[in-house]
Amino acid sequence: MTDCDPASDLLRALEDTLAQARRLREALGHETDPVERAQIIAELRDTLSQLSTLLSEIDAMGGMDFLFASPVGRA
Repeated sequence: MTDCDPASDLLRALEDTLAQARRLREALGHETDPVERAQIIAELRDTLSQLSTLLSEIDAMGGMDFLFASPVGRA
């Protein structure tokens, strides 16, 4: 059985969400079809909202102190 590490989970989710936002931003730069661009923009907004929620969770748990107190933050 593995230990639950909330900081690791949040950092992983943060990393995944940032990567998704970068992919969408890149896709938006290459897309010329207005319908497709609108879909990408909607998905990017949702992704940025998720990112904001994750940052709020990290802040509520103590921000950087919380993250760097975890084993993953010290590595």
